[in-house]
Amino acid sequence: MKFLLFILLFVSASYAQKDSKFLISLENVNNGEIKSDFYINKIYDGRQIKDNIGTAQKSLFNTKVLTDFKKPFIEELQSYLSVCYPKREGKRGIDIRVDELYISEITRSNKEIGYATVVLDVIEKIEGKDVVVGNFSSTTESSGFDVTNGHSQRIIEALGSCFESYKELKKEDKLNIEFNIEDGVLVPLPSRIKEGVYINYKDMYTEQTLDLGNFSITNYDGKKCLLNNKTGRLENGFYGF
Repeated sequence: MKFLLFILLFVSASYAQKDSKFLISLENVNNGEIKSDFYINKIYDGRQIKDNIGTAQKSLFNTKVLTDFKKPFIEELQSYLSVCYPKREGKRGIDIRVDELYISEITRSNKEIGYATVVLDVIEKIEGKDVVVGNFSSTTESSGFDVTNGHSQRIIEALGSCFESYKELKKEDKLNIEFNIEDGVLVPLPSRIKEGVYINYKDMYTEQTLDLGNFSITNYDGKKCLLNNKTGRLENGFYGF
């Protein structure tokens, strides 16, 4: 009887997990200032899906549960970035728009692999106008027996990689696309966007789609993904379909 009761309680707890989110935070005692000549002034949330940041695997059955930050999305990022890229005299302020930020886990060959992907636009003030100078993306991964507790660190690493790429951006490579500061969107876009895969926002702006000769679009983990036909790997370095 006690064993049956234990099973019922265990199953009930497992189902309850499906209805609740797993919450994570970017706060960490190891977070410290990163050398830069800029600080983050304002953050825009440009994600299409805003009610979660992906999925994690919980319980003995590796049940997939939705994941989110403990604080509201922008507040969580601002708290972290104010520590790593603080406002100081002599630094210039930049804004960012986060287009994608999500995590995921998969189980392969008795080990788990955790992923974090970040895609963001950097906005500078140029001649009195707010313009997007670059679109940056990064995906980090790590494996282990249980990778759930490493999601925060993978997000931090992906964010850092995006900002390191921004530091290396040359003046002649800047996108210089106007940004509507009032509603947080890039303008203008074509009234009807051509079907295809776009590597960055500039390509969408100019309607330059990716040549799919070496790629194909496939379904993976419930999402549309880009498959490299030569290597067999899923590609993450694109802006959108």
